[in-house]
Amino acid sequence: MVRCALGRPRPSFWLALHAALRADDRALHHRLLALRDAAGVARTVSALRVCDVVVWMGHGAERHACPR
Repeated sequence: MVRCALGRPRPSFWLALHAALRADDRALHHRLLALRDAAGVARTVSALRVCDVVVWMGHGAERHACPR
């Protein structure tokens, strides 16, 4: 699902994501961890994994068939 949502991003995408997770005193990183905590997910789950699930759930809400 995430691959369908993002395709095959260029390396610059990952660099931009890394920068976003560190920007504003790590505001996005902290927000993802807050979502994790609100969902009652184990603290061993990383912010990046939470981001993965958010993309997956948001993309799946579009209700279309992703190519496999």
